[in-house]
Amino acid sequence: MSGEELNSFSEFSEAATKVLADGVEFGRAKVNFNFSDPGKRFSINSGCAVATDSSNASHSINSSFPYIDVGHGKRFGYSSGYVSDANAKTKSLALETATAGGTVLKGNLSTREFCNVYSFQVAMAAKHKNYHGTLGLDVEVGQKCTGFSGSYAHKLGPCLFGGQVAYDHPSMSCPDRQLGVSYLEEDFTATAAFNMGTDFQGYRLSLHQHVSERIQCAAQLIRNFGSSSTAMTLATDYSINDVSSCKIKLDNGSDVAVSYKRQLEPGVSLSAGALFGLQRLSQPAIHRIGVSLSFEAEGTPDYLLTMMRGLL
Repeated sequence: MSGEELNSFSEFSEAATKVLADGVEFGRAKVNFNFSDPGKRFSINSGCAVATDSSNASHSINSSFPYIDVGHGKRFGYSSGYVSDANAKTKSLALETATAGGTVLKGNLSTREFCNVYSFQVAMAAKHKNYHGTLGLDVEVGQKCTGFSGSYAHKLGPCLFGGQVAYDHPSMSCPDRQLGVSYLEEDFTATAAFNMGTDFQGYRLSLHQHVSERIQCAAQLIRNFGSSSTAMTLATDYSINDVSSCKIKLDNGSDVAVSYKRQLEPGVSLSAGALFGLQRLSQPAIHRIGVSLSFEAEGTPDYLLTMMRGLL
């Protein structure tokens, strides 16, 4: 996350979240393909995942036409998607326009089908110099407005200030109501966010540091006022070389996760990981160890076929 970029509120702690969230996968096989034409005028993404420790398998397919320049500072975009395990279908139509004063306006209309319930969302976003704002409206078919959401971010020097709110009409509640501040540097990010919504009341503090080109560290502290609980996680990611890396995570519950990832071929990677509960060493069911295999390919159809022949 560069200190020169203006980010929306949802991206405040993106760098730290990535290090903390990319954890250990056990017994998973993933295959992902991304087709696109040479001019990047369209792309189709298809993937599937199978977990060996359960009978669950999921697949998804997404197609998109990235923003097409239609002149006069306007661009159109379209995307659709399907996720099998959630039984959800989505479609989205977007319009982006830039004014002479440098203001960028975006409009988005998306529909979603989930368990035979249809809903659509209208969203708008504006970006001008050091300001970024969004406004969204959710409507469920057969119902009145089910809720709205909005966010605001303002960059002032190396600091980013902002907030976001979500309102649910049927329950007359605000599940999300946050204020946050983030300090952004090229190699360091610190974020503090306070939430007083109905779903969560508390605060979140996160740090992310690029120690060197190969080492990055992150820490996160979450305090939940409702349950009077505190969760703290530390993680470090070390790139051994260009094709292999390892990660270690530790939380305040004394759970330690260790993972090693190696790229076998371009687009093919193998991960091995282990999870141990240091306070429950006498309980073998708590500890886990396993491997996962991932295959990802991107390019034109001809290139993907050539690469698969080379792998086989």
